[in-house]
Amino acid sequence: MNDATPPTILAAVAMSPGIKISWDQTPQAVNYSVCRETPPSNTCVDLTPNRLPNRAAGNVFVDQTTPGGRPQVYRVTGYRQDQHFGVSQPSGPHTSGQWPRPLNFRIAQDLSAQGELLLAWDPVPYEGPDGTPTSHDTYLVGGTGIQPSQTITGTQLKVKLVPGTNQWQVSASYPDPGGGIMPAQAATISYDYVRYRLVALGVQALKHTTDDPLGLDGKGDEVFVAAVSHLTTRAFGGTTTGNVRSTTYGDVGTGNPWPGRVQAGTASATGGIRTGDIVPISLNLAAPTGTPNFQGFPLLVWEGQLDANGMVVVFPSVWEDDNNKGPYGAWVADVESFIARNYVVSGSLRTEIEAFRDADQLGPGVISAGWYYCWDVTSGNVAMNPTLCSQAGRDRPIGLGRVVQTSTQENFQYRFVVLTKSAIDKALAGPAQRAGTAPGVIIVPLIESGVVSTAAYELFLRVDRIP
Repeated sequence: MNDATPPTILAAVAMSPGIKISWDQTPQAVNYSVCRETPPSNTCVDLTPNRLPNRAAGNVFVDQTTPGGRPQVYRVTGYRQDQHFGVSQPSGPHTSGQWPRPLNFRIAQDLSAQGELLLAWDPVPYEGPDGTPTSHDTYLVGGTGIQPSQTITGTQLKVKLVPGTNQWQVSASYPDPGGGIMPAQAATISYDYVRYRLVALGVQALKHTTDDPLGLDGKGDEVFVAAVSHLTTRAFGGTTTGNVRSTTYGDVGTGNPWPGRVQAGTASATGGIRTGDIVPISLNLAAPTGTPNFQGFPLLVWEGQLDANGMVVVFPSVWEDDNNKGPYGAWVADVESFIARNYVVSGSLRTEIEAFRDADQLGPGVISAGWYYCWDVTSGNVAMNPTLCSQAGRDRPIGLGRVVQTSTQENFQYRFVVLTKSAIDKALAGPAQRAGTAPGVIIVPLIESGVVSTAAYELFLRVDRIP
């Protein structure tokens, strides 16, 4: 019977989400129910199938089932022990906000090198029906690679990447009694998934080498480009290596005396590289890279993904080809031995690599110690007992120096480039290393101060985002 003292609604506060109703301690009331009217209907729908006990600390009820943006009217009914009741005056209309977007939607772990990301977000806080603070644990996630959207429990999800711009949305997923889920604001995050590559564009002979005066291996210089790459992490946590070697460019002679050689240079009618020559002759350091390949220019040195933790260390070189590959093979083995020891070798190579890494600089760097000597086992020479590289009649790197100024021994100081995502993005944003070149072009000087040869070459590398 509706003849008991009615409760008095003290406050109705619109929240995101929900409406928080509070009322007084009604005399003789032992429990309560709350109902909601959605205008223009005047039917009050009971929200509390289990009646709410009288609470000495204050009577509250939070309606989380009201859709955000729709005005609602509330009544509270108080029941005595004998089940006589009283109904409050209507309170409203009150309008709830939507479920708020999850905060701190972020990349918890960048696994782009494997084509994945781990996304995470903070749980959405709200008040339960009795006003107790809690947090939501069910979310709707959609976006790139997630069609249709997925309902997940928790605050993390691993997603697959596709080339280009990837975007995802996450919102709280709370069931609507009328069907579906409650309206909710979504947080969004984007990620540009790109692959990177390093290519060798070509070389220029600022001053040719001191070579065989009879030209028995061809007029002028005959050169090839070679590089060893090391895919690792910023903390030196990987050991994947690769190496690449171009074909040889120079004098091709008549009658094909040097099979596989590509004509380049102006030392003779059939080629040969001399001071001032550019290889390839079409080289344009401001133009787009073109399609790389594994033999000629542009020569693909490395290609792949780099996440925020990834790093690639590359050791580029230019070689004078004298038809004896022993020193070249020894050089590759020497670099790979450095990599196997994580650059913990004589000198300060690791420290020098770290300096470029930490400064977001590509390089090139020049190793200050732990040099390579021109030698090969097949010719009877052993490490640290070299003959003059420039007179040994074997392939040798361009960029030789004396061990000391008065020495008759020659060595090659390793050049290196350090690729990280942040360094590449910084370089591509400009400015270029040299006027007239595109951002991302890396110029590696190879200046000799050897015993015999005083050659000077420049090797042109370029780092790109792959279209």
